[in-house]
Amino acid sequence: EEIERHWKLDRIFKPHMSEAQRESLYAGWKKAVQRSLGWTR
Repeated sequence: EEIERHWKLDRIFKPHMSEAQRESLYAGWKKAVQRSLGWTR
C-alpha cells in the first residue's frame, strides 16, 4: 500500500513505426518462433 501511494508514471512508450511495418516485423517474429519450436537442446 505504501508503494502504491509513492508510485508515479515516469514515461509512456509511443512507437514510431507504421502499422504495416509493425505487422511485417511481428509476422517475421512469429515465423521465427514457429521454426524454433522443433529445436532440441
